Amino acid sequence: MIAVVPEPFPDESVRSIFQRIGLLNGGRRSRCDNSQGVLAVLVNQAGLPEKSLITDHSHVGYLRFVSKAHAAVPVHSHSDRFANPSLTRWPTAGPRVCLDCIGEDLHTRGISYYRRAHQLPGVEACLTHAASLVLPSPDQSGALLVGLPEKTRPVDPSFAEHLEHPVIERFVSLSMMALKSIIPIAPSGMTAALGRRAAMHGVRITVSGKGRRLSDWARSVLPAAWVATHFAALHQKPIGEHAPSVDDVFRARHVAHKTASYLLAMALLWDSAEDAMRDCAAAPTHTNCEVPTGAGRRALRAVLDGKSIISACRAEGANMQALEIAMRAALREGSFPTLGSIDGTC
Repeated sequence: MIAVVPEPFPDESVRSIFQRIGLLNGGRRSRCDNSQGVLAVLVNQAGLPEKSLITDHSHVGYLRFVSKAHAAVPVHSHSDRFANPSLTRWPTAGPRVCLDCIGEDLHTRGISYYRRAHQLPGVEACLTHAASLVLPSPDQSGALLVGLPEKTRPVDPSFAEHLEHPVIERFVSLSMMALKSIIPIAPSGMTAALGRRAAMHGVRITVSGKGRRLSDWARSVLPAAWVATHFAALHQKPIGEHAPSVDDVFRARHVAHKTASYLLAMALLWDSAEDAMRDCAAAPTHTNCEVPTGAGRRALRAVLDGKSIISACRAEGANMQALEIAMRAALREGSFPTLGSIDGTC
């Protein structure tokens, strides 16, 4: 057992706890070695409570916000929680810090620490101080903070503008909610919730469907610098071209996308972060709740009016899958032969 085990600080990441334990037990500013199983060491050798470590000090809730393999299973009960080293890595390229937080920590505690909330993709500022998060220089980024970093990498001066952008503000709020989430959402449930909302906004759900792409909407309203930094794959796509990292969140019912992609869609499709999280978290986890697209509904109506299936799909820009989903929705709702009541709900 480890001799000196400190009480974790609020929102302290598991890597930071691991480093502090090394420092307090005679080690130098040790780097966190994922190969040793950080969570296993903290639970089995340090005696820290497993559930609290995962729910309050890890990024598992964020990383598995949407997950097929772990849907509806509490994050502290996932079978690979000790064996999977990716669960204790930073979600961003490197640990970020708030200089104001460090100053307050050193004054009140004599030591600082890495906070989970500062490591979320797309979050550029400390919510407590509204100060830009900075990256310590590479030779300091792995060390426990026992003083203000001597060198930091340059800060993007546009971060202050991003703080006041309504979509980014919702994205940040949703990121914090995802970080604290306990029950992962199934991809099928998430796509159903997003698809219903997309239909309300006239957003294209399928590659060949009608309406504006979510990716084009994102680039039209978000600062280009923010998109380039946090959604590089989207930034590199020309306007009008399908961007899988964003547009495919409506179609991936069996494989989860990165959490940030879902959160971006939610931030665009809802005016309230709370409403977005409520609607998506309440989505059913089974695969029977499929959302018919507008093109699929129109193609089905055309078929019932006498057109051939191929002609109807071509005329309405729908594929066979969209037509099939619309047919199943109509059967569920008993809306044959008139389709006026089909609204995409299930």
